Amino acid sequence: AHQAVSECGTPTDISFCFVSDCYSRALKLNDEIEKELHEAETTLKQFTNVAMEGVMALGEVCGNEKSSLEFYNKTFVISLTRSPE
Repeated sequence: AHQAVSECGTPTDISFCFVSDCYSRALKLNDEIEKELHEAETTLKQFTNVAMEGVMALGEVCGNEKSSLEFYNKTFVISLTRSPE
């Protein structure tokens, strides 16, 4: 989770932060899931005060025009939206 937030860089004018954390991660991490979310929040606060909002998902589906859809589990996904200019 820390790595995912760090790889966002340090964008400015963030208006919304959406997190999808896989339920299978919660099962694997047990009580450590709260530590993971705290780490992500701490890293996020280095460049914005926007609070994380999101879901505990059963997995994520990802694809693009060049490949078929794939299902991922044990993932942590973060999406940051900038304020419109």
